[in-house]
Amino acid sequence: MLDKIIACFPNPEAIAEAHPSYLTDWIHYGYADIAVPKRNPDQWHFLKTARLLKGAGFSYLGNGAFSMVYSQPDYPGVAFKFSLKSADAYGSYAMWVRDKQNFGNAPACFPTVHDIRQVGPLRFYALERYVLFDDAPHELQVAWRTLYAWFVDCDWCRSMEDIQEFSEFLPTGVPEELHQAVVDIATYFYGVADLDLHTGNVMYDPNRGQLVITDPVSVSS
Repeated sequence: MLDKIIACFPNPEAIAEAHPSYLTDWIHYGYADIAVPKRNPDQWHFLKTARLLKGAGFSYLGNGAFSMVYSQPDYPGVAFKFSLKSADAYGSYAMWVRDKQNFGNAPACFPTVHDIRQVGPLRFYALERYVLFDDAPHELQVAWRTLYAWFVDCDWCRSMEDIQEFSEFLPTGVPEELHQAVVDIATYFYGVADLDLHTGNVMYDPNRGQLVITDPVSVSS
């Protein structure tokens, strides 16, 4: 499943070593047909990748600071993501979720991870595709904001003792499976990565009718 997008990165080392802003400048905004000055070879690598992605039928869906997400018509319902391994904590989360899937105990509000591949310094992911948080039913949006207000805004995530206490408290209107997923994430990544639970890192699965926590951690400071 990942072979098609990996083939669009003939020089992954050059992509990873360049400044992350090049992701935005030369791939995110589709500068595939712009003539790049030869004095900057880094830009040639990005230009080639952008053209290969376009030629292979990939369509840009979105991005983070160190990653990009695409769709491809041969794989409906799948989102393809690549990220810079050294800068992105997402890989640890995705591998943890995949391990839970393999053992059949992934919480309901975790994403479905179809495949993960490492190519040089880059990581590639094939993931179930979801819709934006803003397209979720209103009651689920309220539930997430309620959960965030209690857990993050009220500093109930500062210590393992606080997390344990929060695990025994279910805020009104918050689905139990969503609450449990947040507790599991906070417990596993405590002291390893920072929680990053804003609404941009939560999506909605219309097939299951529930929120999905897609990218809840960042590199710990």
